[in-house]
Amino acid sequence: MKNIFIYLIALMAFSCSLPEDNTVRSTPEVLPIETAILPPFFEFGQTYEINLSYILPSDCHTFDNIFFQAEDDNERVIAIISSVFPGTDCMQTDNEVETSFDFFVNDTGLYTFKFWQGEDSNGNDIYLTIEVPVEN
Repeated sequence: MKNIFIYLIALMAFSCSLPEDNTVRSTPEVLPIETAILPPFFEFGQTYEINLSYILPSDCHTFDNIFFQAEDDNERVIAIISSVFPGTDCMQTDNEVETSFDFFVNDTGLYTFKFWQGEDSNGNDIYLTIEVPVEN
C-alpha cells in the first residue's frame, strides 16, 4: 500500500504540466516625432504641457514612454519609445498619434528642445530643434 501511495504521488507530480509561458515579449523601438507644439516663451516656475505627434507604423506597435534626457545647460533631447509585439499578422497602419508631457521651467535663459526625427542616410541623428526663451 505504501508503494502505491508513492507511485500515485509520483504519477501526479510528473503528469501535471506547468502552464506554458504565454507572455508575449515585446521589443522597444524609438519612433520619430512628427510635430512638437511649444509656447513661444516660458515663465520661470511654471509648468507647461508639450504636445507631440508621431506615427505608429503598424498595429504591432504601441506607445510605451517618452524618452527625455537633459543635456548640457538647458538642452533637452526627446523621443517616443514604442513597444513592438511581433506577430505574423502585423498590418501597416501609419496612424498619427498624439501624446504630451508636462515640463516644469526651473531655470532661466534659453531652453533648447531637440525632438528626434530619425536618422539620415549616414546614420546621423536628425532633430527638430525648437528654442524657447524664459521670460520673467
